[in-house]
Amino acid sequence: DFAEPQLRGAIARLRGGHGHFLHMGPDGRLDGTCEEAGPGTLFNLIPVGLRVVAIQGTRAGRYVAMNGAGVVYTSVHFTPECRFKECVFENYHVLYASALYRQRRSGRAWYLGLDRHGRPMAGPRVRKDKAAAHFLPQLLEGEPNTQNSLICTQKLGLEMKKSGLETQKLGFITQNQPW
Repeated sequence: DFAEPQLRGAIARLRGGHGHFLHMGPDGRLDGTCEEAGPGTLFNLIPVGLRVVAIQGTRAGRYVAMNGAGVVYTSVHFTPECRFKECVFENYHVLYASALYRQRRSGRAWYLGLDRHGRPMAGPRVRKDKAAAHFLPQLLEGEPNTQNSLICTQKLGLEMKKSGLETQKLGFITQNQPW
């Protein structure tokens, strides 16, 4: 009997653009809640590729996933449907797009999102410029992988700015050069 190895990333709360925190119940049900302090709002953001993360509920141990119809669900095991591209939007919110699925004709990405009532939305219905797709990760513990995580890029960008180094709009770090 082989158990899946427990990967570790950064522990964070994901606050949605409408003010709800992403929440995973003990049974794996996903929704949004206004209660910040609940244990169901803690997620393990695991880097699984360059700017690609798996989102695992720390309480239920299940992974957030999106199927081929764009329906958001949770999975006991890590599958390719559990991979999300992590990108920073213009307002410094983080977007999580399915790494596997997108619109067939237009190629538009399918995003993880919570509507204004805290319900998960189907990927094809979520637009990147709408509040439903915007999340602010609140890092609680762990050091994110500096190469793979945009959360770390944002955090490093603020630290570098304080120490005299500048950051560009998207959080990529550049050092002041004399030329």
